[in-house]
Amino acid sequence: MFASALSTSQLLEERAAASRFLDCILGSIPMGIVTLDEQLCVTHCNRAARELLGIGEHPSALATLETLFPCDVSPCVKELIQELKCTGVSACVEIERRPSPTRDPIPLGLSVWALLQGRGIPTDILIVIEDLSLRREISELRHLSEVKSHFISLISHELRTPLTSMKGSLHLLRHVKGFELPEKQSRLLEIVDRNTQRLAGLVENLLEVQNLESGETRIDLKPEPLEEIVLECLEERSAAWENKQIHCRFLADGAAKSELPLDRERIKHVFKHIIDNAFKYSNPEGEVTVEIAECQGWAEIRVTNTGPPIPAKYRGKIFDKFWQVESTMTRETGGSGLGLYLAKRVVALHRGEIGLERSDETGTTFLVRLPMLSAASWLPGL
Repeated sequence: MFASALSTSQLLEERAAASRFLDCILGSIPMGIVTLDEQLCVTHCNRAARELLGIGEHPSALATLETLFPCDVSPCVKELIQELKCTGVSACVEIERRPSPTRDPIPLGLSVWALLQGRGIPTDILIVIEDLSLRREISELRHLSEVKSHFISLISHELRTPLTSMKGSLHLLRHVKGFELPEKQSRLLEIVDRNTQRLAGLVENLLEVQNLESGETRIDLKPEPLEEIVLECLEERSAAWENKQIHCRFLADGAAKSELPLDRERIKHVFKHIIDNAFKYSNPEGEVTVEIAECQGWAEIRVTNTGPPIPAKYRGKIFDKFWQVESTMTRETGGSGLGLYLAKRVVALHRGEIGLERSDETGTTFLVRLPMLSAASWLPGL
């Protein structure tokens, strides 16, 4: 008999411990949990539910359904419960509730479920309460992003046609045979031409962003000589920075001679931007080094300059869209903050990687890694 009493006491302690553990779980989750018995009296209401509904902590305040919800909401909840009992199908509804007089109303989602006990027979009712504020904010942000993207696309297309006309007209003015402009006018035309090219480049970048973010972009992969593409980019970009008297070095091993599956124009855009940045942010009379090497099935392209380091606090943001390091050099050299963002998207389409390998007082190195795949191993859908 003593052993039986001890066993009963131990069982009660275990049940009490299990109940406390369950209360701890229900009290920790961010969603409101309310249970009702067959008479629709409240049997449990966790902390999140009390906070979302703005009701007191004392159990006596949780006696009935009407104490949980205002008079205009409780009939709706009762209808959901009645529908659940008749059809066995769970239902949900959205309401607005002011948790306290000092707070704005928040949108809440209420879903009603049957608690099954024993042989699957529904007895009590479970009401789950969810704060929908974050979900609505995400939906609004997504809508604003779509509106912004549409606006940028529209403006970019509208700017492209007049810019093309301006570029053609400026080219004719500057290169008419037998017609020499005075030095001052020629210099002014050069400034206009340079800024027109810059604006045209920005428009093309914006359109490329729209194409890549639409999810419908397809890259045209063909076997392309990596070394030839990189050297073309070096030749084009180094000429633009001759006035800084920057020395350029090119180093390559066998990987440079390989043909890789590349979209030539898009990958050229990647290398042009990284090389252009290397010249742009290098110190006068400094050095830019471009190196191609093979490493475990990857072609690694490193672009290094001898300019000032990128501050550590900004290094995690340099591949973000429209982001630039605020500095005197940035304001002088210009830029849209799209180059590295586009480069990362294009390299990802090639199933490659791009990143900042190092940035210190001796210079900055960007690393691009592209898979060295044979034509037979190219996967469809790339």
